Amino acid sequence: MVFEFGGSTEAADYASEWVRLLKAGGWSLVDENAHSFMEGGSPWSGTHIEIKGTYENPGGKPAYDESSPEGAFIGCFRGLRMPDPTQVVLKPDIPENRVNILVGPRQ
Repeated sequence: MVFEFGGSTEAADYASEWVRLLKAGGWSLVDENAHSFMEGGSPWSGTHIEIKGTYENPGGKPAYDESSPEGAFIGCFRGLRMPDPTQVVLKPDIPENRVNILVGPRQ
C-alpha cells in the first residue's frame, strides 16, 4: 500500500508517482490510490519502505527473507541513488508479501 503524509501536496504528488510506477511494473496493489496518514513526533522527509522483518539486536543486522516478493522489492533499490532520503523499516507484524510505502515531503 502507498501512504502519503497528510496535508502535504508534495507528498501526495510523489505518492501518486509511486502508485503509477508500481502499476506499470505489474505489482498488485491493495488499493489503486495513495492513502493519507498522520504521524506524531518530529516530521520527516523522504520515503519509508516497510516490510516484514526484524533486527538481530537493537541497531543490529536486518533479517528478512530476501527471496520473498518484498525482499526482491528491496533488492531492486540496492546500489541505486534515490531522489529522496529513503529508509527501509523492518516490522515483524506486517503480513508476508506486503510492502508499505510511506511518502513524506521530499525535503
